[in-house]
Amino acid sequence: MTINLLTAVQDDGLVMCADSMLTLTGNHPLMGSDIVTTFENAEKIIELGSNLPAAAMISGAADIQGKLVSSFLKDASRAIDADDGSRNAIGIVDKVFSTINLPYQKLLDAIRAQAASIRSQTDQLGEINERRKSQNLPPLTEVRPEQIAIKGEPNPPPDPVEEVTLVPLTIVVCSYFGTPSATELVWPDGRRREVVPGSPLWWWGSGGSAVARLVRGFDYDLLQSHEAAGVTPGSAEAKAVLEYAESYAVAYTMPTPVESMPLQDAIEFTEYLGQVACRYDRFKMGPAGVGGPLDVLVLRDGERHWVRRKRIHSGDGTR
Repeated sequence: MTINLLTAVQDDGLVMCADSMLTLTGNHPLMGSDIVTTFENAEKIIELGSNLPAAAMISGAADIQGKLVSSFLKDASRAIDADDGSRNAIGIVDKVFSTINLPYQKLLDAIRAQAASIRSQTDQLGEINERRKSQNLPPLTEVRPEQIAIKGEPNPPPDPVEEVTLVPLTIVVCSYFGTPSATELVWPDGRRREVVPGSPLWWWGSGGSAVARLVRGFDYDLLQSHEAAGVTPGSAEAKAVLEYAESYAVAYTMPTPVESMPLQDAIEFTEYLGQVACRYDRFKMGPAGVGGPLDVLVLRDGERHWVRRKRIHSGDGTR
């Protein structure tokens, strides 16, 4: 879980902000259930290249088969330094994508193989074939990896036996070579989306719910997936809620001239939104998924500058 914020000040700079809480989920060999572990000093903003106005932010999945995504981005940074042709906005995005995509595809292959092995067991296969019989599909003697679908993948199998849902991985690659640029990379589908140039304010991660309510008046993602009290997505009740929000959103929004702010004010505004997300998650019911120190990095034409960054220190000295 995370909060990533990106503020673009026209012709002046990009402000990148991220919390430091990292959540890992793993299966305990004795308890037979998933165990959630949190850490509060993760690196979610990674510099790209030596002395380049470029960096990347991480949201969603923290690791790929046990190796932190931040470590892969450091690999990408070294690859950028080794290739002069990649030291530009497009080249940096391509280098990050190629560094992440291959190990991610290997992760998907491993997940498919594991799921296929489990579903090929006798009791599982019997249930699958009963379901296939009702669908007028031929029975299976085993489940093959290519019959396992990954939710969100661009080319799913035509006749999936099971669909596996993964925590998405989002990496926002930012740079400032003459003009500001930011590209969102999302897996498992590997899609790209240019976010800057575009809207001056963006946010990602579970901590964005509090920011959305503050800035937009409503958390539209929450409204669109609303299932409380029997209200299902796409129903007349759900549409009525969305129509109300869209009609009256202006009255609830936080009007802020983000694109016209001086850079220093944009930095303080971005920090404020990060603090809102962290404080909200700290005091709401249930375990916090967003928190730890905020890191803030500013990219300007030809330069980068850390405004706020975690320092290495003795943990005993802080408690």
